[in-house]
Amino acid sequence: MSLSTIIAFVRNGLCCIKDLNLFSSSILFDPSYTYLVFSLPPPHLNQTTPLELLIGILQFYAFISLTWEGIQSIKRGIELKRSVQRAKQKVALQQEKKYFSAYRIVKQKLHEDAASATKAIIQGFWVACIGISFFWLFANSFHVTQTNVIGGVQALIHALTVAEIALLFVLYYMIADAAEKLKNARRIRRTVIPKLESSGGRLGQAVTEDFFDANIYSWIIHNGWSPYWTIDRSGESTLEEDAEQIQQEIQRVQLTVDTLLAVGQGDTSMEQMLKQAADMACQRLTREAWILHMTGVLECFLVIFNVVAFYGYMLSVLSFYLAEGEDAPSYWKSMKFGLMKNADADWAGNFAGDLMWTIEPFTLIVAPHLLVSMAPTGISPKSKKVKID
Repeated sequence: MSLSTIIAFVRNGLCCIKDLNLFSSSILFDPSYTYLVFSLPPPHLNQTTPLELLIGILQFYAFISLTWEGIQSIKRGIELKRSVQRAKQKVALQQEKKYFSAYRIVKQKLHEDAASATKAIIQGFWVACIGISFFWLFANSFHVTQTNVIGGVQALIHALTVAEIALLFVLYYMIADAAEKLKNARRIRRTVIPKLESSGGRLGQAVTEDFFDANIYSWIIHNGWSPYWTIDRSGESTLEEDAEQIQQEIQRVQLTVDTLLAVGQGDTSMEQMLKQAADMACQRLTREAWILHMTGVLECFLVIFNVVAFYGYMLSVLSFYLAEGEDAPSYWKSMKFGLMKNADADWAGNFAGDLMWTIEPFTLIVAPHLLVSMAPTGISPKSKKVKID
């Protein structure tokens, strides 16, 4: 839970109050009370109500925070991509025969991290676009768009259009992330845990080196796997240092795989320790798979919220451009669900978006605590299986 999430919940909740005209007789809707705090010039800015003042301040925060978040995401993506590229250049081909499994795992991890870097750059750009669009929403709350200082209402609509396009890209990655989490949770439950259970601590008797890929290797390692190129992205290392680091990473992975597959003979105490380690790994992975699955389900709900918000805000944008009444295109009449007036479609779409963007941060605030408290703990998968399908 971040400060931005809490502020998004408050901001959009206030927008819903404004949409529904709740507490209309209170000081929230009386511009004269704004004058006690800010002396805004007439004829438009001095019409700003205390409610709009609060919304505007929080929208300005969204403008700053989202723009900065997008820029930082782009920066991290560029740094990671450079680090991955340097590592790829130094993966010695002769190491493939000597450290076959580790070479394959490291190559796969490099490929996945390169894709993650590209995703961070693209997603960061569009998040920054959404952030910049909040500047015009902030100005609209102070009635600046009723003037021609920053382009007027037309500029506001352009900003909303850019935000809608950006939201499409964000939705794509949200869907991809949710699907990936659900797939990984299912794979842990159906592939990794059964192998650990059947091995009895002797994983080498249940699987071969081909069983391991970058994901499975990371899941089985207790604290996960963070290769050097994901940690040190400064780009200040020399070519020789890069070559040495990638060689050490491959050797370290191969040593870990060989250790996991090692089968002791005749050492009862060692066998008991290995069996205990396997049981503990099963318990840990059962919990992680459950949390991963439920996180994926949660993200599916977030996708639904944002799809509704996207459609609602799209109605507001189209209401500005398209005709109404008998002159309205047939598809536009269908999109408005029978609402004849564009003003009604604009209000309904805007309220739907505000409501969904109020529910979304509230869900993000509450859900993590529920998931952690509900997750299975200290339960052997053999004695109690958690249904995650």
